[in-house]
Amino acid sequence: KYIIPSTVAVEVCQLLKYRFGRSYEIKFLEEISKSSFIMETIRLSDVSRVIEILTKYEDFNIGYVDGSIVAVAERLGTNKILTLDKKHFSVLIPSGFEYFDILV
Repeated sequence: KYIIPSTVAVEVCQLLKYRFGRSYEIKFLEEISKSSFIMETIRLSDVSRVIEILTKYEDFNIGYVDGSIVAVAERLGTNKILTLDKKHFSVLIPSGFEYFDILV
């Protein structure tokens, strides 16, 4: 079972729509809606953690979406993430773990 932070879904939708067209955005949403993905909403406590992450890793140009992935993973007690962004996630250290276990 995979969890997708709502911030990631928004970013993917924007990318698909502007690079490939609305039909790709809709197809992505259809796949999400009928799959075993769980859409995880960002909480206010996550936003506070994102601010800490963006401040701590300011030199690495970490953005809100990446910070929200870290915050959600920490809240859910996991260091396993599915990402193509090895550049950022290889330097980010989640609370309670020594590193992220990148599954791609």
